Amino acid sequence: ISYTKANFNPAVAFGWPLMRDYANMFIVLGLIVIALATILRFRDYEAKRLLPRLIIAALLINFSLVICGLVIDASNIVMKELLTKSQAVAGSNYLSKSEFHIFKALVGSFTTESPLVFTAKVLANIFFFIMKGIVSFLFVFLFLFRIMALWILVLLSPLAFACAVFPRTKAMIFD
Repeated sequence: ISYTKANFNPAVAFGWPLMRDYANMFIVLGLIVIALATILRFRDYEAKRLLPRLIIAALLINFSLVICGLVIDASNIVMKELLTKSQAVAGSNYLSKSEFHIFKALVGSFTTESPLVFTAKVLANIFFFIMKGIVSFLFVFLFLFRIMALWILVLLSPLAFACAVFPRTKAMIFD
């Protein structure tokens, strides 16, 4: 699943250029605000203080898709390394056994166990598989939520960089 490639992701292909253009308009309005504040001698919005931040924000806005792609790819690489290391350690864990082997062992114990022990094993297995299904569903939900959240954050990243320029928007939105 691509988070930042415009040719694979229609949400990013449509939304990111739109947000980038709005953020660039915010930068142009920021230049006007800085000019007026310098003329009116407002200390918080003078050109000496905000113009370097405005230029850096303009660069970050236009490269925000690349920056987001680098951060997402770096986190995916770290996560993949952690998962492959833990998968090798958890190879003998009961979660790696297939359900067929567990069911086969349970049916095989029908003749050797007492009815009470067999019923307890059946109920325990039912509980285990229900919990395994719930956890699997939650993992799928969390993964889908992560995809949508990252798409939204990639789309809003130009506006976040634009809000980092002025003191009011930095305190209200960026921070």
